[in-house]
Amino acid sequence: MARDEPLTDADRRPWLESVRNLAARESARERDAVVTCSCLKRAYRELVRQAGPDVRFVHLAIDPEAAAVRVGARAGHFFDATLIGSQFRDLEPPRRAVTLDAGRPVAELVEQAVEALGIIPLS
Repeated sequence: MARDEPLTDADRRPWLESVRNLAARESARERDAVVTCSCLKRAYRELVRQAGPDVRFVHLAIDPEAAAVRVGARAGHFFDATLIGSQFRDLEPPRRAVTLDAGRPVAELVEQAVEALGIIPLS
């Protein structure tokens, strides 16, 4: 992506396996964990779900135009706005996920996700 080339499924697989393994380790320790990642395709989510039955997803829904504005506002970020189209072409919106409006403020999104997932926040 730093070369302005979209990642392939083969490029993503080791990273997704690492996410799955991290989730499995935390589950085995009976600890909750929140991992953020871009599981654009159903197959990616199925691979991560192999960590165990407690794996759940939150989908931050955003349209390509709003995503382009956000990416364009980032200074010095590796992800170039020209890659946004490939991300949306690959996106297979999840059916089994909490879906939130990514246009909302971050604090509100966190609150909504915590509530929807039934997570008890640390005090």
